[in-house]
Amino acid sequence: MQKSILYLDKKQGQTYHAIFKNNHGRRLYIQLQINNNEIFISDCFYTDRHARNGHNAVPCKFHTSHCTCDSLIDVFKNELDKTFFGIEFSDTENKLSTEEYIKLKTQVKTKYKFLILVNDNNTYKTRLKNRIHRSILLEIVRSGNKGTITDCHYSDKTYKRNNAYITPSGLTSITFDFSLYNILKIVNSELNCDFTDVIITQDSFGFNDSPLPICGSI
Repeated sequence: MQKSILYLDKKQGQTYHAIFKNNHGRRLYIQLQINNNEIFISDCFYTDRHARNGHNAVPCKFHTSHCTCDSLIDVFKNELDKTFFGIEFSDTENKLSTEEYIKLKTQVKTKYKFLILVNDNNTYKTRLKNRIHRSILLEIVRSGNKGTITDCHYSDKTYKRNNAYITPSGLTSITFDFSLYNILKIVNSELNCDFTDVIITQDSFGFNDSPLPICGSI
């Protein structure tokens, strides 16, 4: 059996962070500080589970925020369901924020999945299929540095047949600071998607001529 080593990247100063998969295949992020022989864990959460009400999903068994360097491996084994046989610390600072680091580390081993937005005079439209294969039409209007979701409803045949337009219950963000990052965050966390990047195009490529999704789990 191959023995796992935890590689901690140096964030800045004595702060280190890492992303790893536990024995159940769940992906976690951890950030810690070192002071002599003491470890202070400042953050630990699942990266493959969306945050709720602004709070990241923390493993239920995790409770240790302070330990020694020698007992850190036991914390991983007993509270995070991961057995490491050693720990190595990087000497090179990457100075990445938590969000930047997670994006970098997760995209290295995953395929890109693009959210395609068709732009027509600052109106951005798409039809996507989310992770549970529901088709959703989304329309965003940009005014200055603000974006407003003016339409978002399921576009499945069932709803069309009943002439009903149902907004996904998870959607709570209507007006927001317009940026590709915020659009991606809203679509992934509130519409149950897993896009990695956003593509904006002015070529409608028949968008209005077909009811089919143009991106997502298709």
